[in-house]
Amino acid sequence: VPGDMHYSFGDKHNEELPHISGPAWTFFDKMVVTKPGDEPPILDGETLPETTKESSARKKSGSNGEFSPENIYSFSYNSMYFDFPYWRLVNLPTANMDLKTFWRDSALRIVVYENQNNGNNDSEK
Repeated sequence: VPGDMHYSFGDKHNEELPHISGPAWTFFDKMVVTKPGDEPPILDGETLPETTKESSARKKSGSNGEFSPENIYSFSYNSMYFDFPYWRLVNLPTANMDLKTFWRDSALRIVVYENQNNGNNDSEK
């Protein structure tokens, strides 16, 4: 799992639900920050207007970014390995894999939250 990403298939007591988490600033392929008064990008299935150079610089920055509740954030994520509509992994060296194997019929939840690091690698929401 790259960088600051974390995953879990959950536990048998449902105290920890299955999840994959990581810093949004470096995780998403494209990100557009719209300031108050500006028009956000149209979400029509086309690529968001962040350039490849801007995206690469953001991802390589190692930063967690600065998020403000006044802004609108538009994100996109693409992978040749995830087939979200059919809920499976594809293009693997072995065979395609149904994600229900791990998550059964659980809903996919995309949640963005901020962790505040207190200096000793423990985080608080």
